[in-house]
Amino acid sequence: MKKLRLDFYSQTPLTVAQQLIGCYLVREQEEGQIIGRINEVEAYDSAIDKASHAYGGKRTVRNEPLFQAGGIAHVYFIYGMHNCLNVVTGLADDATAVLIRGIEIVQGIDLAAQNRS
Repeated sequence: MKKLRLDFYSQTPLTVAQQLIGCYLVREQEEGQIIGRINEVEAYDSAIDKASHAYGGKRTVRNEPLFQAGGIAHVYFIYGMHNCLNVVTGLADDATAVLIRGIEIVQGIDLAAQNRS
């Protein structure tokens, strides 16, 4: 596995979303690694997508990470029960991102189960 370069994330959210399918998300911790293959994503462009937390340029403390340059993770809590992971894309102030909707764990499934409790 090769780590994606930072400039990969400066592309449009649709391009990044398409290319993230099949990539691996790796969580490193003292007990070991959890590795999952990304199998479902959604692309968000705040300029046109009403489902985006930043639609219409709306800037808040909660969505501020979306306005950063691509390549950072934005984790947020919704419905009082779910943590969601966005990968910020594009240039600073674009407010575009890709939501990681699903992964298949390929290594560390026991460790992942322990982290859920």
